[in-house]
Amino acid sequence: MPVRPLLLVSDGITSPSGLGRITREIAIRIDANMKDVYRVAVAGYGGIYSTKFPFPQYSFQHLQDWTIPELPSIWHDFAGDEHGIIFFVWNGSWLPWVADPSVLPDCDLKTFLTSGRFEKWIYAPIDAEGPNGRLPESQRKIYIEFDRVLAYTEFGSKVLEETIGSSVPHLPHGTDENIFYPRDKHEARQTFVEKIVKKPPAIISDEVKL
Repeated sequence: MPVRPLLLVSDGITSPSGLGRITREIAIRIDANMKDVYRVAVAGYGGIYSTKFPFPQYSFQHLQDWTIPELPSIWHDFAGDEHGIIFFVWNGSWLPWVADPSVLPDCDLKTFLTSGRFEKWIYAPIDAEGPNGRLPESQRKIYIEFDRVLAYTEFGSKVLEETIGSSVPHLPHGTDENIFYPRDKHEARQTFVEKIVKKPPAIISDEVKL
């Protein structure tokens, strides 16, 4: 099976935003563990290029009515004429122009989006629901146009499934076990006493007790 180009689109992976961090972690793990399936690149809003990452990075500094006019040029530089995947790590409400390019005026972006050169995937943050556990109809019309929909959580998965009427897997962000792992209880309490209680930061009240 040929390796497919996969372009992640979100906030810049060097930006301080949560979406940027999530996209960075996804890109790093795909590049490290799935090179035989996908060739990854990222395109992000804000941030700067970094030599720390082994995959191509593109940036766009302005959004024009939430659209990305540079997207055709980014894809051409990354994938040429190959068929691949554009994977949006963004809110669906920002992407009606991806779901239905007919809303765009005639332009290179509209031509590109209707070219059939790529699948449209979305990793969607869902933290609320409407009546009957669904999203509004305006949201349903967006999500049903994506070839693959992924949720962050079980809750988001259920809301999206009720909304679009098909199965939606959820992909938790996960936990870095090199950072978060069970500590010795006595050692942890002693560290808390030494670093917090004996030398309290300004935001800790004098009333704080063990």
